[in-house]
Amino acid sequence: MQPKFSPFVLNSLQVRPIIAGIFTYVFAAAIPNYLGQAFNWVGFTGGLVFLLLLMSGTMILSAFYATYFVSRNPPHTNPDLADLDSDTLKRIRTMTLTLALALLTGATFVLFVLISTHNLGSSAAFMVLIAAGTTLLGALPGVQISKSGFSNIVETFLVAAVIPAVAFFLQSNDYHRLLGILSFPLLLFYFDMLVALSLQTYPEDDKQFGRQFIQVIGWQNGMTLHNLAILIGYLWIGASFMLKIPGFLIWPPLLTLPFGLFQVFHFTRITQGAKPQWRLIQLLAYGIFGLTTYLITLSLWIN
Repeated sequence: MQPKFSPFVLNSLQVRPIIAGIFTYVFAAAIPNYLGQAFNWVGFTGGLVFLLLLMSGTMILSAFYATYFVSRNPPHTNPDLADLDSDTLKRIRTMTLTLALALLTGATFVLFVLISTHNLGSSAAFMVLIAAGTTLLGALPGVQISKSGFSNIVETFLVAAVIPAVAFFLQSNDYHRLLGILSFPLLLFYFDMLVALSLQTYPEDDKQFGRQFIQVIGWQNGMTLHNLAILIGYLWIGASFMLKIPGFLIWPPLLTLPFGLFQVFHFTRITQGAKPQWRLIQLLAYGIFGLTTYLITLSLWIN
C-alpha cells in the first residue's frame, strides 16, 4: 500500500482558523494605519508569515501525535490512517514530524528576523508568546483540549483576540481602544459561527470530530447562547457611537444585521421543532463573521 501522506497532511490543516486568522490579522493591522501611523510592511508581512507557519506547524504536529492513537483508540481513528499497515504508518509518522518541525523552525526564523530588524516591541513579543502558547494547546496530547470540549473557546480566543493583538502591536507600540471595541463583536460572531457549525455533527462529535463546546453545555443551551451572542454583538456595534466611534465604522458592519436576525429566527424555530436547513446555517454563520470583518476592515483602510 502506498503512503497516503498528502491527503493526510491536507486533512490535518484546518482551513477555517487559518483563513479567519488572515481576516482578523488584516483587520487589526488597519487600525494604526487609520489612526495616521506609518504602515510597517516588514512587520505586517513577517507577522503574517510567522502566524501562518506557527498555525500550520502545530496542526501537523497534532496530526503526528494522532498517528499514535490509530491502534490504541479505534473509535477516534483518522479515516486516512485506519487501513494502513504498520510500515506505511511509520513512514507517515516520520514525514509528518519532519514537516511539522520544518514549519515551526521556519516560524522561529521569521521571528528572529523580526527581532533583528527591530520590528518586535515588548507588547508584540508578549502577544507572540501568547499566540504560540495558545496554538500549542491544541497540539500537545497531554493537554487534550479537543477532548475537553473547550477547543472552540481556544480557537475563538486565538483567531479573534490574539491574532488581532499581534497584528496591531506589530504596527503600534501603544494600545488604542479601537482594537478592543472593534474586536469584541468579531469575537462573539466567530464563536457563534463555531457553535452553528458544530450543530450538524452534534451526535457524532465524540467519535469523529472531537468533543465540541456545545456538547458540554447541551444543544439547547448552546443555541440560546448563540442567539444572545449575536444580539449582543450587534447591540455593541450599534452602541459604539456612545464611545465616539465614527459613524463610517459603525454602519457598514450593521449591514449584516439582517443575516444575524435571520439566523436567530431560524435557530428559534429549530428549538420549536422545525427541521434545520444546514446549508443555510453554514452560509449565514460564515457570512455574519466574514462580511462583518471585511466591512470593518474596508472602512478602516479607505478612511
